[in-house]
Amino acid sequence: MDDHRVNVGWQAHPKRKKLQRRLGAQAVLSLMDLWSWAAQHRPSGDLAGLSDEDIALAVDYPGGAGEWVAALCEMRLLDGSECGRSLHNWAHHQPWVSGHAARSKAGKKAARKRWENRGVMRDASDGIAENTIRIESQCPDPDPNTDPKSISDPDSNSDPLSKKEDLDLEKQRASSASRSAPTAPMAPPVISIPVVGKDKGAGEYPITRRQIDEWHSAYPAVAIMQQLRNMREWCLANPERRKTPRGVRAFIARWLAKEQDRGKSGSTGNGRSGKPEAYRPPYHDNIFERDAAEKKRHDAWLRDHPSEFDQPEVLDGN
Repeated sequence: MDDHRVNVGWQAHPKRKKLQRRLGAQAVLSLMDLWSWAAQHRPSGDLAGLSDEDIALAVDYPGGAGEWVAALCEMRLLDGSECGRSLHNWAHHQPWVSGHAARSKAGKKAARKRWENRGVMRDASDGIAENTIRIESQCPDPDPNTDPKSISDPDSNSDPLSKKEDLDLEKQRASSASRSAPTAPMAPPVISIPVVGKDKGAGEYPITRRQIDEWHSAYPAVAIMQQLRNMREWCLANPERRKTPRGVRAFIARWLAKEQDRGKSGSTGNGRSGKPEAYRPPYHDNIFERDAAEKKRHDAWLRDHPSEFDQPEVLDGN
């Protein structure tokens, strides 16, 4: 141990004052030397096996050993009898010193466990193949000719090293196949909101159809696509006030909630009053093919809300 604790109130402690009055300042210094010696050589605080003279010699006490040790025992600075003494309440006053042995044992055990695990991980791939080869070499087939494979396959009696190489090759193929497995394609974005990236450069936050459907359900009085276009134009016009990719979702929610409150009060924010404009995203054939349910809902809305924009385009008779 490199150090031990000494209470800041030790200078004014009654036991210290009594010991100094009876035997002088050297008795107090020798007691503190005894604490340091015990922290280094007897961290448990147990002085068993040491006579009173041995204790005094350990700290080079210049006076009478018996008188000094007797005074320590009388003031309950030492416990026990000769050759069986111990420092009073050592584990309570010096928990770090007294727990040194347990900490050292636990640290060595943990280090040994880490090295064992590291060795197992390092030799895992080789160990399986080596054990397989060792078992096959120690337990050969008693009659190779009875195995049809041994007759028809000329490589059945090949070198064990070639078998290990085949196993390694199979592992490499399995690993490369798992890495090259196709991943599910991401849904194409319908619109994007300009954001500020970590590198202070401009970026785009993509908005998918699933998100638009969620907002349409949460804010039925809002024309979601029109408001998203408004947000995009606002961000383009105010680049210094753009949001980060992490905060843009909350920005959109606050914007739509505000428009939802306006719609309930009679103004939809689109220049009309009364009934709000419903969700009308730009549809085309590919979107219909990807999301038939969305197309059905859109057609139902067109039937319930006929307008001049919903009339089919009149083409030439030719």
